[in-house]
Amino acid sequence: MAELVMRDVSRIFRSGRGVRNLSLTVEEGEFFVVLGPSGVGKSTLLRLIAGLDTPDNGEIEIGGRSVTHRARPDHTVAMVFQNLALYPHMSAYENIAFPLKMMGLGRREIEERVRRTAALAGLEIDLNRRPSQLSGGERQRVALARALVREPRLILMDEPLSQVDVQLRSVLRVELKEFQRRTRRTIVYVTHDHDSAFVLGDRISVMHEGRIAQIGSPEEVYRRPANLFVARFLGHPPMNLLRCQVAESGRGLWVNDVRLELDPPDGESGELVLGIRPQDLSVQPEFGAVKLEVKVESLEYLGARYLVRARLGNQALLVELPRSLQPGQIAHLYARADRFHFFDATSGERIGQTHDKASTVTKG
Repeated sequence: MAELVMRDVSRIFRSGRGVRNLSLTVEEGEFFVVLGPSGVGKSTLLRLIAGLDTPDNGEIEIGGRSVTHRARPDHTVAMVFQNLALYPHMSAYENIAFPLKMMGLGRREIEERVRRTAALAGLEIDLNRRPSQLSGGERQRVALARALVREPRLILMDEPLSQVDVQLRSVLRVELKEFQRRTRRTIVYVTHDHDSAFVLGDRISVMHEGRIAQIGSPEEVYRRPANLFVARFLGHPPMNLLRCQVAESGRGLWVNDVRLELDPPDGESGELVLGIRPQDLSVQPEFGAVKLEVKVESLEYLGARYLVRARLGNQALLVELPRSLQPGQIAHLYARADRFHFFDATSGERIGQTHDKASTVTKG
């Protein structure tokens, strides 16, 4: 049974921002990540699910029940905010217990549920300590326990790891994923951080300008981006996108005055956009690989690898390699034909090797 269903939901503000004709389904027990840059409508989406805002049109269901026009707070949904929103004057115990007090539960039941939920959240601290006496990771776990204590069907998380340092964020991501597996709760998690999305998400929804650009598994959206926005947005460094022309014969491509022995998708002609990830290029020849002759401009040492900046024709190309190249040299790079991506130069939509239409939403 689907835990969350949104059908053609829109909420547009005077600024023109918001979400438009948005449809998605989140399954019970799924860790669903909403990924996108600032201002694309991610937080608006969470507020609509939480009942903190009402859509202009469309339908929202949680657990098979319509919650589009809720008259009161929905106790089946809990939210963890970006700043965690812990009460500084309360102890960890009091913070966790606060939602239960608002529900009017008795003292004994509150104590039992707080202790049980703290254990589920992995809290091994003196619950009498206040937030200022806790580490960043401990505060995160208190916020999770407070969200879980009401036993919600759905937990919403608005970039809760964005304010911790990179090293702690890496540890907390693993703990959060384990928390979700242990509690089997459905989580909708909003972030702009690619690494968090890939580590946490069973599926990822990439948002762009208030719409869903693509939904799929982490590997699917990375390896088979549905359009130019997803291709540009996902990956460090980003995918190389090169304007090219299909040869008159229909075989091979021209990147400016450089010919590539790479056939376009069947039936394509004229101008296309060719994509290749920096990690998919190599200096090692491989049988059947496509060869690119480039001029090296500069390089950056990244520790285990080098980031090489080069030019193919007059277009910039980024390459990640395990060895350095010399600025100014002409180098040969190689990539398997199935590592190249083709996009329509006008619409920006993917051509060939089509993504799973059942798992994407591009209309609206």
